[in-house]
Amino acid sequence: MIWDEADGSLDITFIRLKNSKADLAGFPNVWEPLAEELYRLGLNDPNKIYAVWHPSVREGGDTVICGVQTEYDSVSYAFSFFKRVDRGKNICPNQPVTMVHELSTHSAPPLPAQPIMFPTTSRCGRSMWTTIQMT
Repeated sequence: MIWDEADGSLDITFIRLKNSKADLAGFPNVWEPLAEELYRLGLNDPNKIYAVWHPSVREGGDTVICGVQTEYDSVSYAFSFFKRVDRGKNICPNQPVTMVHELSTHSAPPLPAQPIMFPTTSRCGRSMWTTIQMT
């Protein structure tokens, strides 16, 4: 994997999105309008994978989506989502691991298929272990 650089440092771009939180609430998959907007704003090189952190978590029943890898017009976007809750805790606290997982879906050769285990804290404060299988 090769990381983009600007002036010898990792290239990190901040973009203020036009879609508001209220606008995005109307979509079942928040990453779809975000990928489209990022594409329109110039993050659209088909030879890159854009890593995106966004303060939005899709929750439904017992399911919480902390990351997703998607494409818009043949351009790849890897999303890691987060959401602050009471007392400063975070739903989806392991954003770097989530991002590595999402980026690895396009790495060649793929990362070894070994589980990665890391401690997490549930929303109710209980400790648990989460396993991500890298494939």
